[in-house]
Amino acid sequence: VNANITTYIDVSAASNTLYYYRIKPTNSPAQFSNVESITTTLVYCIPDYNFSCAGDAVIDDFIFTGTTNINNIDTNCGNPNYTYYNALSANVVKGGVYNFTVNFNTGGFGSYFPQNIAIWVDANNDGTFDVAERLFQSNLAGGQISISSSITIPLSAQSGAIRMRVRSRHRVEGVVSDPCATYNQGETEDYILNISGGNDNTSRVEAPTAQIAAANVNIGTVDANAFAFKISDLGTSDGLPTNVTQVKIKQGVGNTVANWTGKITNAKLFDGATQITATPTITANEITFAITGTNLSIADNSSKELTLKVTLGMVGFTNNDKLTFQVSASTHGFTVAALGSSEFATTFPAAVG
Repeated sequence: VNANITTYIDVSAASNTLYYYRIKPTNSPAQFSNVESITTTLVYCIPDYNFSCAGDAVIDDFIFTGTTNINNIDTNCGNPNYTYYNALSANVVKGGVYNFTVNFNTGGFGSYFPQNIAIWVDANNDGTFDVAERLFQSNLAGGQISISSSITIPLSAQSGAIRMRVRSRHRVEGVVSDPCATYNQGETEDYILNISGGNDNTSRVEAPTAQIAAANVNIGTVDANAFAFKISDLGTSDGLPTNVTQVKIKQGVGNTVANWTGKITNAKLFDGATQITATPTITANEITFAITGTNLSIADNSSKELTLKVTLGMVGFTNNDKLTFQVSASTHGFTVAALGSSEFATTFPAAVG
């Protein structure tokens, strides 16, 4: 950063990621500062356009009919070409079909620039608009001033406040295929859908009866007990189990090994003495287990205490390195089967670590 600047925005930050930062002046010999860390929550990309939408290709009206509605009328151009309308939301139910209208000039009258649009809903609430989460895409042959159609809320969508993105692009450029890429002309607007319905969404991760005690572990150790947590199905009303499909364990408070890649070489989950059949993916700052079927099933109104075991590599460590683990309270990354399962709450009562 330049001289006398006291703020810094890291535009490359990803969702649900632990970052470490330190600073050092460049104009004189000096030491680095102490390391500070921050764990991001949901971070959505901000799409860009080469030309301002002012007096150009603009989403002037967006009307969405849920059980409560969004009526965003005569908004003209966002600044710059993007607006997150976090105060505007609609209530919807999983599996429901909901109508929308986009006008390129308010009321569907007057001069306008013909555009294509696409709509995404971040159904799994992970901060990314995936291809499968694109619920509508137009491909107009003519120059319509309005587009009216409908979207269906996925049955597998998480419950709670979920981000919806409406994006436009001048028709001559083609369809809107990417939620983040740079286009020449158009506008992007984000909204909130309050998704409900389906099964219970109260299952959660809680602290275990006893956490794994801190211990000295040698490099190369196989299946060292590292972290414990409890998954609880509260048995609210649906009578269904919680069939877990993903477990995500992140770097905890006090962790000093910034990059786990190559240092944690394997990870396993155990229910008592029984290993859970799961496929681990180990990245720089988290361990994600993919689980299929009912390999990790929590019966209705019951709980299971699980243990994470890790295998350490032989290189990359220094004396007194510390590995710590946690499950985040928000943006926790725990998911369940789309059908026949209770769901996890959007936010747990507290982080576990």
